[in-house]
Amino acid sequence: VDPLVATQEAKLSGAGPNDGTTNDYLGTGVAVDPAMSFPNIAAVGAPGRDLGANTERGAIYVFEKVASWGLTSVLVGSDGATGDELGTTVGLSGTTIVAGARNASSQAGAAYVFVRNGTTWTQQQKLTASDATALDLFGTSVAIDANTIVVGAPLDDVGANANQGSAYVFVRSGTTWTQQ
Repeated sequence: VDPLVATQEAKLSGAGPNDGTTNDYLGTGVAVDPAMSFPNIAAVGAPGRDLGANTERGAIYVFEKVASWGLTSVLVGSDGATGDELGTTVGLSGTTIVAGARNASSQAGAAYVFVRNGTTWTQQQKLTASDATALDLFGTSVAIDANTIVVGAPLDDVGANANQGSAYVFVRSGTTWTQQ
């Protein structure tokens, strides 16, 4: 990008009766796929979004550009709960989104994988660490490239080392992600 000629193309925000409310924190996690020849999908996390009585459950807003940018989907974890904060971190590769929910399951954490088929986004899998314990914060960071996802857990204890932290690698085969 040439900073002398770059201009803002759009401002992405929630739209609808239950979107764009106080303390949604839309934009905390953001992702586009740099490998796409024309980046027309943006995944944007809103970890403070409430869903009914579930406060701060979190959501992922999917924006797509056809003629202009528009909100096309709002994604939530199928088993999300109060305080999960889904969307603190977001990764995107092609038509696969991974989003961290570091506070899920007593802050052991989780990451949710969503895929697009046609125009519909669905949850493919919920990822958790094989050795998950409370307060690991798995999902604090996420990255995806094609069929590989890496998820950070900065407070994971390793041996006698409290909060040493770990990164977990998952590989997709077909529609199943397996921790490597």
